[in-house]
Amino acid sequence: MTQTPLDPATTAPLVLDYQPGIVDRLPHPDPDAQPARGREVLDLARTHGLTVGFVRVGLSDEGAAGVPSAPTPTPTSRPS
Repeated sequence: MTQTPLDPATTAPLVLDYQPGIVDRLPHPDPDAQPARGREVLDLARTHGLTVGFVRVGLSDEGAAGVPSAPTPTPTSRPS
């Protein structure tokens, strides 16, 4: 696999808040492990001087009612 070099001046991983409705839809065999994996990515990014962006999803009760439910994706391959 070819690795693309990351330039800390132009690269920023985004960390999402881990809400059950989001994590449950992840195409991964163990969604409960994702917060720990996110922490690993966050620590690695900080070690290399990358800026980290945080995304917090928040909806009012009215807004949440308008979000359609989606089927949980099935993983096609497990990330290495």
